[in-house]
Amino acid sequence: MRRCLDLARMAYPACRPNPMVGALVVHNGRIISEGFTQAYGEAHAEVMAIRGVADDLLSESTLYVSLEPCAHHGKTPPCADLILEKGIPKVVIACRDPFVEVDGRGVERLKAAGVEVIEGVLAEQARRLNKRFFTFHQKKRPYVILKWAESIDGFIDGIRNGGEAVKISSQLTSQRVHQWRSEEPAILVGGNTARLDLPRLDVRWVEGPSPERFIWSTSDLDASHPLSQSGYNRIEANSVEEVLSSLYQQGIQSVLVEGGAQVHQQFVDNASFDEIRRLIGEVELVDGVKAPRLMHDSLRQEKSGTDVIKYYAPVEGV
Repeated sequence: MRRCLDLARMAYPACRPNPMVGALVVHNGRIISEGFTQAYGEAHAEVMAIRGVADDLLSESTLYVSLEPCAHHGKTPPCADLILEKGIPKVVIACRDPFVEVDGRGVERLKAAGVEVIEGVLAEQARRLNKRFFTFHQKKRPYVILKWAESIDGFIDGIRNGGEAVKISSQLTSQRVHQWRSEEPAILVGGNTARLDLPRLDVRWVEGPSPERFIWSTSDLDASHPLSQSGYNRIEANSVEEVLSSLYQQGIQSVLVEGGAQVHQQFVDNASFDEIRRLIGEVELVDGVKAPRLMHDSLRQEKSGTDVIKYYAPVEGV
């Protein structure tokens, strides 16, 4: 199953909005075929693993898969039907699929046909791998990542007096931010930040797709704004809940929120986030725009590497 999870990671981001899934076929204790979910609308992991194996071997093999096989007709036929067609006698699954069209139906179909099904192998690791997919289907909102850079004395910007924003991030951390952008389907900033900073919100410093750009604002940006040239979506909302509802209705499974301070604070105060990625620069500003306030007693913290990136996530049950 660990190999299945490794395979699943190879599916992202091409597979989205489908989950990352890895599968393999074991015959007489040896892996004889493996696969992972292809680009959206193409073959699922189970299909890729099964394709290269003769039927007579499949009837004596075990299929391992990191997520419950689908049992509905979507872009592709049900994987559960393929498993039954090939006569695979045993299937080992990490966890069930939370999507309402699956959620136990794949397991039930296999068991009803006499297939031995084992569930719960590395289940927590499998759910964590597809945290975006699970959050979207179980909480009915996108997986929310808040990201900001702040000075060593707790400011995200200095006093501009008409000038440009103070550079806090290093080139290395800026490249990492662009990597993060490439990993999420959407990015969000507030209207004030968009107008003041003139951000492009795209991916330039690494290879990867640019996210869909969203502006939380009561009015459109000027036609001369960089985002007006490249394209953006405006969300007019009175609350964080309305913003997340709008993104959910548009099928956005995860969003990287890049500010500004007021937008971040609203997400923090409302506990409407799953991660905070807080970059601490070496610059000292003394005065300026204060970084969002965090309730440290309700967050767990993990420091990462030499970039001094601190990750926060809500403690379970809070």
